Amino acid sequence: MMTGTKVLAVFAALVLFGGATAEARPRAPREAASRKLSRKDLQIERHEWMAQYHVMRANDLPAAIREYQAVLRLDKHRVSAGLALATLYQRSGKPKDALAALGKLTKRNPRQLEVWLALADAQGASGDRAAQSASIARAVALAPRDPAVQAARFEVASRRYRGGEVAVKDELLAAARDYLASSRQMGPHQALAQRTVVELSDDPVALVVFDAKAAYLAAFESARMGDINQKMAEAQRGFELCVSRQPKNQECHYQLGLVYSSVKASEAYDVDQALAELAKAPDLVPAQVEAARLHRLRDSNDAARAALQRALELQPEHPVALLELAVLDKLEGKEQQAVAKLVSAIEHAQDSALAERALGELGKVSPTHPLVVRATAMGGASDDVFSTERLKSAVALVEEALGGVEKDAPELGAVEDIVARLAAAAGVGTSLTLRVAILGSDSINAIAMPDGHVYVTRGMFDFLRRTWPDRPVDATHDALGHVLAHELAHVLRRHTVQGVIYREALKDASRPIDPAVLTHVTRLQEIEADRDGIVIASLAGFHPRGGIELMERLGKDQEIPRHLDHPTFEERVSFLQEYWTNDVRYAYVSFGLGVAAMDQAARAEELDVDTAAKAYQDAADHFQRFRTTVLAQREVMNNLGVVYAKLGVLALGKAESPLGRWRTRFSIERKSASQYKSLVREESAKRGGADKARMPWQLREAISMFKEALATDEGYQKARLNLALAYLAASRLDAAAETLALACAGRGVSEGELAVVRGVILAERGEHAQAQAAFAQAAASKGAAAAATFNAARLLEVLGKKAEAKAAYAVYAKAYPSGAWAAVARAAAGSL
Repeated sequence: MMTGTKVLAVFAALVLFGGATAEARPRAPREAASRKLSRKDLQIERHEWMAQYHVMRANDLPAAIREYQAVLRLDKHRVSAGLALATLYQRSGKPKDALAALGKLTKRNPRQLEVWLALADAQGASGDRAAQSASIARAVALAPRDPAVQAARFEVASRRYRGGEVAVKDELLAAARDYLASSRQMGPHQALAQRTVVELSDDPVALVVFDAKAAYLAAFESARMGDINQKMAEAQRGFELCVSRQPKNQECHYQLGLVYSSVKASEAYDVDQALAELAKAPDLVPAQVEAARLHRLRDSNDAARAALQRALELQPEHPVALLELAVLDKLEGKEQQAVAKLVSAIEHAQDSALAERALGELGKVSPTHPLVVRATAMGGASDDVFSTERLKSAVALVEEALGGVEKDAPELGAVEDIVARLAAAAGVGTSLTLRVAILGSDSINAIAMPDGHVYVTRGMFDFLRRTWPDRPVDATHDALGHVLAHELAHVLRRHTVQGVIYREALKDASRPIDPAVLTHVTRLQEIEADRDGIVIASLAGFHPRGGIELMERLGKDQEIPRHLDHPTFEERVSFLQEYWTNDVRYAYVSFGLGVAAMDQAARAEELDVDTAAKAYQDAADHFQRFRTTVLAQREVMNNLGVVYAKLGVLALGKAESPLGRWRTRFSIERKSASQYKSLVREESAKRGGADKARMPWQLREAISMFKEALATDEGYQKARLNLALAYLAASRLDAAAETLALACAGRGVSEGELAVVRGVILAERGEHAQAQAAFAQAAASKGAAAAATFNAARLLEVLGKKAEAKAAYAVYAKAYPSGAWAAVARAAAGSL
């Protein structure tokens, strides 16, 4: 019997291998230090040590038996010695002596639980079922809630029932239930008890469902694709049998839907079948949530929302449904609704993995939410470790180990074209030179080195041709594009270097560090490279489905166990699908939300500077989210620059910035600039001295964003004009003039716009005649005429020509009667 054997073995080990037993040690350590051992204690200790010697060193069991007999003559109540003696009798082939020793021990220690369990074990081994049951009953009487006792009771009853004693059915059912009630753990023995309860319920369908669920769960514990398919097939047969016998059994339809939807690389995977089965479980919340997840992965958000709303009708405040519905709200730009649902999900699933995920989503939608700020508060670059010689050696070893470089490989040109496209999409500059080579190994692999070497094996090309025979392996191959994008992401993230740093830390640490930490880091790096890779590949023109298809096919051939340093292909597919349909999609939504926030801010500038500032900050958050997820595209960098420039001008006010006095693309109404002075961040207000020190952080960010945009495309004239305006806003006139001199009309910028900015720079420098000529030139341009007309009037006022200025302001107000600058013109005309 399992439980009794364990108990007896534990006590035997205490004496045979553990030194002095618990009974030999006084319970109070301080008293033990001061109390002198009696002659009897010393004799017992000597016999126990001699017994251990005979067992461990001399392998003399009879001698050890004599030593324990001597201990019991000195102290007949000594439980550890009695259990050890019984164990030695059993090992010596003397079961009757073992029973006799345990019988005496129970009489001397009738309230010692472990003694009754050991006796029951010995009685079962001897075939005395009645005596065994009686001993178990005594143990139950002593400790009715002890898991070991209830396990022994269940095991005895189960053996009797399986042996043909049908009369003990009720006893077995009660024992199984009591065992499950007493045990907090869930292992194979507890699972057997659960199955017994179901089996004895006399519902054959229930037993089929139980076994099918067990097979489904077992599939996730397997590391081999063949085992996964076998277990999934067992589960599928069971649930199909259930729905054939009970067509309205929603639980079975739901479970069958899970079989079809869970493991992408399994033979059972079929999303259409999964949705069909889940639709037949309309009253089960988990079924509705799973259906919503599948709909969202297919971009069927309306269907996903309907399923989640049904789930919340069935169970209001269901945290998973709230979280998934919040994701849909986020993707549709309904951020306030998303925040409310995420907060509710966190409240209803506190201290859980679900709450952590909801908090992560909340951080994306509302980074300054109190829950996010609190969690952050509570949660609270090294030199390159590769020397040139070490790196060269590592590269040479990789090339040698994987079959050498195939210099004339026919695929080399296609791979070079793909890598060039990917590098351009990722914004790889001249600081990193990417070198591509084909290696002769038959293994299916691709490798990135920290210096930019990217390798693809011959086996990878063979796999691609074998898997997709109708697709030529050329520069348009989606799967190959994703393979190389993944490797490029490793290079850009410096994952190889980080791995070496972590390994060195493991070796150099003053305290032992679990190597599993490095394994966890490596798995995270693979997921990170998958995420970056799918974005880079998409930006380079490869369909995002290509990378997912590749991993699904690889998963069928060579699933990687979870305990290794790569995640399984199943995990990677799940993570990628979630990332692309949630985070990446939300990033694109965020770009639109950022543009809308800028429009809102522009309208609010005329009426409420606080509202305008908040809207611009919202726009910055949206664009930053896009930038973080979808890389630094020039359009988002330009928009971020405009937003920060607007915030910077608001922070400076009319007394500080020329754009508070002149009308340009970034100009605002004077009163708004003045009102915003109190909202300047402390770091800006405290600084003084040079221009750069006085510059608000928003303007520094704006200048940085425009420069980044120009770094991706030097011909991006809109960003160049905006950079000149940002310098002008900060009163850095020389930098503004130098930047404007490099700008030219075209690609969204007109000659009139350039002339307006040139005129403002000249006016601020005091070169009034040239400024007047520039404004006259701009007035001839349709898109710049309004700004040129106002600025010409402003210049006349600066020159002291009040009558002419008043007339010019009146002309402007009549020609352009609406807007903030019309109000400024009318006020100026009235004051002159």
